[in-house]
Amino acid sequence: MKTYNLLLLTLFLLTGTFIPSQAQPSAYENTIAAIQSDKKNNNYALLVRNYNHLKAAVKTVEMMTEDNPNTVNKFEVIICGKKITDIQKHQPLIKRAKQKGITLTACGMSMNKFSMDKEELPKGIGVVPNGLIRIFKLQDDGYKTITL
Repeated sequence: MKTYNLLLLTLFLLTGTFIPSQAQPSAYENTIAAIQSDKKNNNYALLVRNYNHLKAAVKTVEMMTEDNPNTVNKFEVIICGKKITDIQKHQPLIKRAKQKGITLTACGMSMNKFSMDKEELPKGIGVVPNGLIRIFKLQDDGYKTITL
């Protein structure tokens, strides 16, 4: 009788262990499905301090959307630091970023520090009072963020 009970318990444990794992999707598959179904998770933001980083951001968007344009919903780049003062020299890069749907934003604190007026920015670049606070806000809104 003991052997019979032990056999039933073993069978029960094995059945409970193997059958559900074969029928259920993996955690990885669940994560991918959730990301694809929720456009909010396709929002990205970068805080950059030089134009090589902006160039890398544009290239990244190009690569991410090459096969599927819906891979990126929103993409914002906040430009901070002294490099904001020579933004006019990078018109082709700015134009390329805008063509890819990237929102460009200048850090107002950096502009103030380096005595730059809003009128000196190329058309279409927004200004926020503080680039770091903007990144924090975007994080709160569910954006995936990186500071370079």
